[in-house]
Amino acid sequence: MKHYLTTNRELSNSPITKLLLVILLLFQGIPGIPLVSQAKSPSAPLYELIISGSIKSENGEPVTGATINLKGSTTTVLSDDNGNFSITIPDKGGTLLVSAVGFEETALSVSSANTNPTIILTIKPAVGEEVVVVGYNSQKRNKITGSVSTVSGNEIRKMPVTNNLQSLAGRVPGLISLNSSGRPGVGSSVSIRGASSYNNAPALYVIDGVIRNSDNFAQLDPSEIESISVLKDAGSAAIYGVRAANGVIVVTTRRGKLGKPEFSLSSTVSFDRPTVYPNVLSAYDFAILKNEAAQNMGLGPFAKYTPEQIEGFRNGTIPSTDWQDVVFDKYALTQQHNFSINGGTDAIRYFFTVG
Repeated sequence: MKHYLTTNRELSNSPITKLLLVILLLFQGIPGIPLVSQAKSPSAPLYELIISGSIKSENGEPVTGATINLKGSTTTVLSDDNGNFSITIPDKGGTLLVSAVGFEETALSVSSANTNPTIILTIKPAVGEEVVVVGYNSQKRNKITGSVSTVSGNEIRKMPVTNNLQSLAGRVPGLISLNSSGRPGVGSSVSIRGASSYNNAPALYVIDGVIRNSDNFAQLDPSEIESISVLKDAGSAAIYGVRAANGVIVVTTRRGKLGKPEFSLSSTVSFDRPTVYPNVLSAYDFAILKNEAAQNMGLGPFAKYTPEQIEGFRNGTIPSTDWQDVVFDKYALTQQHNFSINGGTDAIRYFFTVG
């Protein structure tokens, strides 16, 4: 309702009238000018989505007391005795950071499409508790008395090399990897602490408990390797007998892990080129030197090539082919692509790879 103020001419100049006019202006207002601002509608609540899930270990057991934090905020909850938790996040979703004593920290993106996640935590080995494959069993590192070095599969996959033998160079103390040939498909020769036998036998390769050769190891897909243990002394390699005189390389391949399917795609593209091209003689120079060598042996001045042939090489009537330039390209393209699926349940675990 609009209010208008009317006065007569007699009262308009009196002090009382002026005071009443001020009071009316304060409490009633004048047309078109509101004196009291309207309260703004409250903003929508910041947290609207409830995420209720569970925390489990790789063995399927619930993890009690795990910390679940909404990344970028102070919102934090703990899992109960059954590994269950409930946390409120913005309706647009977010990332949950899950950590627990003895486990690796895990990050999981959640949204309205995934309000009941099951989060699997990976056991984190403590210092000295790392499990090392030795012989046909495994032991904790702090209980091993022999000389053993371990390289994880993640380190192998980071190396842009054409075979696994090259990836061990510089990562294992006492291991020497030597490329003696540049031919395609030829691997490196590996020695552990030098030669330890009279016949210079190579290192012994054991893949998942089966004795194989160096070619099998070199051609193994890096995405399939879980870990590599190098047994370097007699104490650690004694179980393999005399064949382990020059050390043992034990390879463990990956296995399926409990949890939802995980898809992994890796691609590597590289260009290789020869380090040095040896300089070769032309056909004319080669023929001259061959005749000189034959004459020095008492076979006559033109025992290998006749003067007509030499003249043909010189003037180009007889073709001279540089087979090194014909056979080899300046650059060779190498590609490696791999796709894998990893997961499992309490009944079955699987790891599938193709590449």
